[in-house]
Amino acid sequence: MQALIDAGAFWRLAPEWVPRDGYATPSLAVLRELEAGLRRLPQVSVSDVPAESRGTAEQTKEDE
Repeated sequence: MQALIDAGAFWRLAPEWVPRDGYATPSLAVLRELEAGLRRLPQVSVSDVPAESRGTAEQTKEDE
């Protein structure tokens, strides 16, 4: 993931208003957790995620 970010590939997906610096370097434990979560993605469908975890568009707007 760090190599992807360093190569600039991540930032082409983010809007221009998102800051490009000032973020903490993730620890090895965080990167391993991220990797495990990404590996699980193809195995999980949205219907498997509890509705309260997904939220709604209205809730997202209220949170902003």
